[in-house]
Amino acid sequence: MKKAEFQDKNTENDSKENVKKVFKLVRNVSSGIGLCLFAFLLVITVWIAIDKFVLKSSVPSFAGYSLLKIGSGSMENTIMEGDLILIKRTDEFITGDIITFIHEGEEIPTTHRIINFSSTRDEFQTRGDANNTPDTVFVTKDEVIGKMIYHFKGSALVMGWLTKGGGFIFVISIAFTLLVGIYILRIEKSNDSENRGDNEAGPEEKAEAEASAFEDKSEENT
Repeated sequence: MKKAEFQDKNTENDSKENVKKVFKLVRNVSSGIGLCLFAFLLVITVWIAIDKFVLKSSVPSFAGYSLLKIGSGSMENTIMEGDLILIKRTDEFITGDIITFIHEGEEIPTTHRIINFSSTRDEFQTRGDANNTPDTVFVTKDEVIGKMIYHFKGSALVMGWLTKGGGFIFVISIAFTLLVGIYILRIEKSNDSENRGDNEAGPEEKAEAEASAFEDKSEENT
């Protein structure tokens, strides 16, 4: 009977160890994913900084992609002022494409829709969806920064909240609180583990002690 109880305890200890191993594996995988994501974001940040401040690009990009915030209402109601769009560098355009371009001598890019091509198709006429008349100056391919491939609808509300409504401070505060909370929990967990290690024997030590006690009792009975 005692032998069966001893085996049950060993099985229970093994199960606990397996659970600990699974949690440790999940934690290590999560940490690895987080580290890779952090490294990727760091590379993007450095690349964009070099593109903007060293290469002096009018619109910084990463691998040909740029994230822009629309600064006027000339494309409403298709794209609202303050919305974010993702553009990609390309040489292929068709009528109806929404492109971002910047004329020579200008500093702020414009995002409008292609409504017509020149006879050579090297230049095209554009117009904002909210405007009644086309743009007076044709756009050359060299002036095109990229073509819109995705529109983050409703992002103007979020951006407005972050920049004007104190949302940025709120997000930073929440992130800081979470980081502090995680740090405190890790310290408490580390202290608990040290205290348990000082006051209690580990599973392997317990198993060895129980096995030794069982053998001693067996020898006494014989």
